[in-house]
Amino acid sequence: GPPPRQAWALALGAVVAFVPRARRTPLGPRLRSAEPAELEPAPRLEPNEPGEATEPLEFQSLLDRVDQSLPGRDEASRAATAAKPQKFAGQSQARRAAVTEGHRAAVRMRKDAEQALKAGRDADALELYRRATTLAPGHSSLAWREMSRLHRRLGDPAAARAALRRGVAAMPQDAVLWRTLAEACRVAGDADSARSHYSRAVRAKPTYKLAWDAWSRLELKEGQFQAAAALAKKGLDATGALAAERNGEPPQDDWASLWHAYALALGRGGGVTASGQEVTGRDARRAAEATFARALKIHPEDAHLRHGYGLQLVKNGEPDLARRALRTAALRGLSEALYSLGRLEELEGRPDAARLAYRRACGQAVLPNATSRKRVREGDPPLQRWM
Repeated sequence: GPPPRQAWALALGAVVAFVPRARRTPLGPRLRSAEPAELEPAPRLEPNEPGEATEPLEFQSLLDRVDQSLPGRDEASRAATAAKPQKFAGQSQARRAAVTEGHRAAVRMRKDAEQALKAGRDADALELYRRATTLAPGHSSLAWREMSRLHRRLGDPAAARAALRRGVAAMPQDAVLWRTLAEACRVAGDADSARSHYSRAVRAKPTYKLAWDAWSRLELKEGQFQAAAALAKKGLDATGALAAERNGEPPQDDWASLWHAYALALGRGGGVTASGQEVTGRDARRAAEATFARALKIHPEDAHLRHGYGLQLVKNGEPDLARRALRTAALRGLSEALYSLGRLEELEGRPDAARLAYRRACGQAVLPNATSRKRVREGDPPLQRWM
C-alpha cells in the first residue's frame, strides 16, 4: 500500500472533492439554509416552565429531518449526528430530577405547615409555606392561597396581595389564584385591579362561575349597571346555563347565583334594548321581576332567588305576592328573608306580624315548619295558614 503520508493526502483529497459535489445537488441550497449551526438556538427554559421536557426532543427531530435529506451520508455519519443532542438530553434529565426533588421537598414543607396550623403556630406555618413556594413556585396553588390567608390573619393584607401576585406570576393559568387576587384587591378598594384580575380568571377558565358572578357584582357595586348585566349574561352563556335553558337540560345549582346577579343588574337599569337604548325606571323593575321569575322556573328551590324575587315585588308595588315569596324563602332556610318580611310588614302597617318575623329572624320563635326546611310542603295546613 502507499506510505502513511500519501494515504493521509489521498483521504484529504477525497473529502475536499466530496463536499462540492454534495452542495451542487438540487438539495444543496435548501440544506445550507437548514444547517444546524445556522439555526436559532433553542430557548433556555427554566425549571417548571411549560415545554421544558420537550426541548431536546424538538432539537433531535429537526436534526433527524435534515439528516435524512442529506445525500450520500453513511451510517456512521448519521449515528454521529444523532449523538449530538445527548448532552442536552442529559442536562434536561438532570434538571427534571432536580425539579422533582424540589417538588417532593415542597410537599413535605406544606405538610409541616399544615401541622403547624393545627398547633396554632401561624408564624411557623407562614414561613414553611414561604419556603415551599420558593422551592417549587409552580407546584401548588393552595400553598400560595394559604400563605396569603396567613398574612391576612397576621394583620398584613398588603403582604397577602403580594403573595398572590407572586403566585399568579408562577402559575398564570390558575383561575382560582386570579380570582383570589381579585377578591383581595376588591376588599382593599382597588376596583381597577380587581377588574383586571377577574378578567384573567375567566380567560384562564371561561366556565368559572364564581369569577363571572363576583365580577358582575363588583360592577353593580361600582354603579356600572350595564357592565354588571353584560357580565352576568356572558357568564350564563359561558357556563352553559342559557344553552341548558333552551334545550330543556337539567340545570346546575351554581347557575342560580348568576341569574340572581343578572336580575339585580337589570333592576338597577342595566338592560339595553335591541336598538341600544337603556331600560330604566318601571321597565327596568319589570325586567328584573321577569328575570327572577324566569330563573325560579329553572331553580325553584333556591332561597336566594326567591328572596330576591320577593324584594323586587315589593319595589314593584305587589306586597301580597312579595309576602308569599319572602315566606317561602324563609321556609327554605334563609333567615335574611325573615328580616325582609319584617320590614315589609312594617311598611304595610302590621306591627304584630313584623314583630313576629323579627323574633323568628333572631331565633326567638320557630317557623311553622316542623320538618326539614329543604323540602317545603306548602300544602300542610300550618303553612297554608301562614302563607
